[in-house]
Amino acid sequence: MGEYEAELAQKTGNINVGLPRLHNVYGPGASFDPRTSQVIQSLIRKAILYPGEPFVVWGTGDQYRDFIYIDDVIDALILVLSEG
Repeated sequence: MGEYEAELAQKTGNINVGLPRLHNVYGPGASFDPRTSQVIQSLIRKAILYPGEPFVVWGTGDQYRDFIYIDDVIDALILVLSEG
């Protein structure tokens, strides 16, 4: 609903809207708790805990995920704000 409202506000010329949808962000502060961690953290934990084992990523290979480092997210958000 918030995105819809922002889009309406942009269409009326009240504000310039940019809506980042941030997924698979990694970097300092990421949780490595296996109950809550996401893809990147799971892969890092696997590599650290089992360094002598082959690094196998499960799945069919049909899906893909883009990963982004937190510093790159911050740089992009600052750039968006400065260009607005």
